[in-house]
Amino acid sequence: MPAVRYFSCAAVPVVPGISRPNAIALACVAALLGFAPTHSRAQEAALFPNGGSAAGDAGTGVASPVINPTSSLFNAGGGSTTPLPAMSTGMGTSLPLQPAPGKLGTFVQPAVTARETYTDNANFGYGGPAQGDWVSEVIPSLTVQSVTPRLQLTGSMQFDAINYLHHTLPSMVLPNGGFDGILTAIPKHLYLDAGVTAVQSPNDLLLPSNLGASTFNTFTTYNYHVSPDFRGKLPDEMQYDLRSDNAWSHSVNAPYGYLTDTYLGHDSAELLKKPQSLGFALKVEQFDNSFGAATGESTRQQIGRLILRAALDPQFVVGLRGGAERENFLPGDPWHSISGAEFDWKPTDHAEISAYDEKRFFGNGFQYSVLDRTPWLAFSLTGNRDITTTPQELFSLPATGNVAGLLDAMLMTQYPDPAARAQAVQSLMTSENLPNSMAGPALLFAPLVYLSESNTATAVWTGRRSAISLSVFELRSQVLAGTSFSTALPAASLFEGSNVQRGASIDGNHHISPLTSLALTVSASRTEGIGSAAGFAMSQNATTLRLIHQLSPLTEFTVGARNQIFSSPLLFSGREKAVFVALYHRFQH
Repeated sequence: MPAVRYFSCAAVPVVPGISRPNAIALACVAALLGFAPTHSRAQEAALFPNGGSAAGDAGTGVASPVINPTSSLFNAGGGSTTPLPAMSTGMGTSLPLQPAPGKLGTFVQPAVTARETYTDNANFGYGGPAQGDWVSEVIPSLTVQSVTPRLQLTGSMQFDAINYLHHTLPSMVLPNGGFDGILTAIPKHLYLDAGVTAVQSPNDLLLPSNLGASTFNTFTTYNYHVSPDFRGKLPDEMQYDLRSDNAWSHSVNAPYGYLTDTYLGHDSAELLKKPQSLGFALKVEQFDNSFGAATGESTRQQIGRLILRAALDPQFVVGLRGGAERENFLPGDPWHSISGAEFDWKPTDHAEISAYDEKRFFGNGFQYSVLDRTPWLAFSLTGNRDITTTPQELFSLPATGNVAGLLDAMLMTQYPDPAARAQAVQSLMTSENLPNSMAGPALLFAPLVYLSESNTATAVWTGRRSAISLSVFELRSQVLAGTSFSTALPAASLFEGSNVQRGASIDGNHHISPLTSLALTVSASRTEGIGSAAGFAMSQNATTLRLIHQLSPLTEFTVGARNQIFSSPLLFSGREKAVFVALYHRFQH
């Protein structure tokens, strides 16, 4: 059975060696940049119009990134991995433009949380009867949003130092978050994007996930990337973009059979003309996935797409998609055709609906997105169906949570300056005691190519004295049939690649006085095996109640209680109750 292992925050992650010549050059570029890397999608989410800033969990100071399998790098027509704001050309290959104009500025928010918890089931009933323990935490965190003429930096990181009084579980330091920077090497032409993320993932999907103040069932994964991006304009209002994404991951204390070192290379070339009446996008790309020395396996996918677009009016664009692809993990490495259609509709200045559907070798592939925001409500509904791998999902990790991103979109018109908006988001989340992220599915760490289908809805509402955030998700992952992997996979890996995860969470806060508020969080999730893993299942329900009192403009005191019920074939006990107190302080910047 997987076991919780020690983690040292002083450990230096190992980056697997890559033989590609450009990987060596890009690593040198990363050293020259002089800042820590994270994924480009995180930069896009946090620095520019549709993004969000990372903010701490008000009342606890905890900021944890959300895993978002909705985005897949194999989904070449879908979510752009380009860090700079893209022109609105409809779903599909979007060519990025220059950074959005705005004031230059920097927002830096250091904070620290001290929390003491007593739980009557610190070991979650795993390996024996429930055991109670006192759990002490110190959680320093840092949120940064900076825009200068040459460098744009964003992200949030925390280090949760957890100590058990009676040593029920190992004491550990759990990092969470990430930072990303974009250096303008040649204005209007060459940009260098680099970043790093740290994320906690469950050892075993058949065991409960910890909800803070616990080192149970978790391991740490670091992901690094360096992405040079060269773009420009051509005659006749055409634009081009040449990009090379290179990402490495390293997992610390991952269970046996899981991936520990991976590499993703994504090289693309794109030519685009925005449809005034008619337009097009031509994109060719190659994905290389390496699963490390543990398996010796690697995959390659080559895709070419041509999308013809017509603007029926300035707010409504439709398109026809066609192309070809081939995958070396299918017997014979055959070519397959791609055909489909898309549309992009902006009914108002604050709403957008876009979707595409394609016929692929595995069946239908699709992606859709419904976004709407007002000064008091932000709503997002997204989904996709595509093939993906663990390196691709690690590359798609955002640096900010889904709640922070929605709040950022909500405040965009009031705060066009990214740094000022980051501060406003942080203040709003603190005053309304909103979490940085809502519940989402777990990341899969199996040396597989799997078919992923996800649907996620997230909403944030803020009123005069109350605020509510809501998230509902479903992720169906299944090992892709007919692949030519030679490695005999353990049963655990088959389960990790063939399951459906469903869940929902709601977080509400109400001010009962100017300085005191009451917050309630309710979440439920269930993971079921499908296909060859049918019959395995785990469910987890949790309710947390908090009373938060503001001691000063920068300091909050919290007292709360938590009740959890979980069901798993691996557990002796299926209930946990806990009480906790916390002191959260933000430092002036």
